[in-house]
Amino acid sequence: MEREATTSYKIGFAHSALVSETVLLARSFVESGDWSQAKEKVLSENLFQARAERTRVIIFDELKKRLGYLSADQIQLVSLDAASDAKHLTWVGLCNRYAFIGDFAVEVVGPKYRAGLFRITDEDYRYFFNAKAEFHPEFDAVSDKTRTNAHAAVFQMLKQCELIDNMNQVIPQMISPALQNCTSRDDLEFIPGAIYL
Repeated sequence: MEREATTSYKIGFAHSALVSETVLLARSFVESGDWSQAKEKVLSENLFQARAERTRVIIFDELKKRLGYLSADQIQLVSLDAASDAKHLTWVGLCNRYAFIGDFAVEVVGPKYRAGLFRITDEDYRYFFNAKAEFHPEFDAVSDKTRTNAHAAVFQMLKQCELIDNMNQVIPQMISPALQNCTSRDDLEFIPGAIYL
């Protein structure tokens, strides 16, 4: 599922995976059916446990964008907080929001796993980044610090969603029937090591 070369990449990832915060926001949205009311609850009750209100607003805005890539049924599934489904759908939202992350999952992590090469290396990431840079002039303006931070963030998010372990080995993923029923094959491609129940 390679994206067109015209897709513009953003690699200044604002936050980590924020799985538990994603669940809390999904639950607030499902309860109210309204993003404004969900935002009010998040801010007034400090559901994200952030000290500054500005931080709460930034996290809310980011997670709302990620959840915006999910269907109503997927958001409902996240809100139920079944651990693997919530992590899988948090990852799907990240991959859809950030084409760079999605392409790394589909073009590097998934194929390596299917080839029996379970460890994802820093070299894999650098090769992917450099290959993409040839077709994405927006990378020319990216600082070395942003490149380094993006590299660390992608691996951190993979770990937070429990798709790789601390040794960067891909963890086989049991895909629940509930997730299969509400998720397209394209979105399931983002989940490396998928095993369907």
